[in-house]
Amino acid sequence: MSRVIAIVQARVGSTRLPGKVLRALNGEPAIIHVMRRAAVCPLLSVVHLATSTSPENDPLERLAKEHDWPCYRGSEQDVLSRFVDIVRSDRPDVVVRGSGDNTAVDPEVIRLTIEKLQRERLDVCSPFLDDYTYPFGAGAEVSTADCLLRLDADTRDADPSYREHIHFYAYDHRDRYRVSGLDAPPGLSRPDIRISVDTLKEFEVMEAIYRRLAHRKSLFSLAELIHVWDELRAEAIKGGEK
Repeated sequence: MSRVIAIVQARVGSTRLPGKVLRALNGEPAIIHVMRRAAVCPLLSVVHLATSTSPENDPLERLAKEHDWPCYRGSEQDVLSRFVDIVRSDRPDVVVRGSGDNTAVDPEVIRLTIEKLQRERLDVCSPFLDDYTYPFGAGAEVSTADCLLRLDADTRDADPSYREHIHFYAYDHRDRYRVSGLDAPPGLSRPDIRISVDTLKEFEVMEAIYRRLAHRKSLFSLAELIHVWDELRAEAIKGGEK
């Protein structure tokens, strides 16, 4: 049976919204919701937190200790090296790349992406590839561990951006890597929705969604999120008409 793990990359520093992973959603730091939601996926054996050795990320390590998350600290810019070090230590077959930006990552989308990767024997599968259909930020990229090791070897003398955005080299070299996207079913096909947080405005939208779904204790479904998103948008339009 395959061992599948998730690695959530996160750091406190951010050009557009510093400290966003520690900002509160329903009274808890956003990163807690990311880790909690990813861990719900039944195919995952463990969810690692991967951050850098910069002192500003010390609060993330403290949270990891409080919540018993495996935490690895490595290079600030060479994100791929963090993943490769965890792969060599944990020895998984499949790796899910989570992001601290995706505060409403959906465990069901993660499951479907893992299953497609394994079913079609892909190197990388992503819900956000090319003409994606899921709300941006609702899922995660999934690759084999062997793929990450190949990427590590192939990008050592390549553009440094390939070390920061760990699957981009595979996307740019599809003659060498088996890559595929994941299409959303009709009810969840909403590429107009962005739930990956980069700005204060985007975070405020997520705050509003989490407040309205507080009774779900951060484990709401993607369908519920879309419903609330549409409610909030309708209310904003109606309010603008007054």
